[in-house]
Amino acid sequence: MSILRRPRPSPALSAHAPLSRPALIADDPPYLSFHLWMLVALASAFAMFVAWKSGGLAFVVINDSTYISEAILLFFWSTTLYCGRRAFRLSRELLAVQQFAGLPLAADALAPAQASQTWSSQVLARHANPQD
Repeated sequence: MSILRRPRPSPALSAHAPLSRPALIADDPPYLSFHLWMLVALASAFAMFVAWKSGGLAFVVINDSTYISEAILLFFWSTTLYCGRRAFRLSRELLAVQQFAGLPLAADALAPAQASQTWSSQVLARHANPQD
């Protein structure tokens, strides 16, 4: 008997909840893949901003005599933007499939929100009428 055996999943866990989920399904909210990409891209941009402000980015760029750091950064951001474009296209295609299949869509899936429906306009309206 080996000490390093993998634990077996309990039957109750595997019967009620699957351990994995398909990447995209028809019931997903619109533009989910694009929003997930945007989350990762904004986190990367924030990390780069912090590295720039703390001097770490300048230190790496100045001390790199082969200029490979610049090439890696350029490659990273170009592939990140490419992935964002692909995620946006995939989200549009998923919306088209949902429309074709006749699945119910969210009201804001196809048209941008009206100015009166956004949270910022509601906050500004509350501040404009403080007696409410």
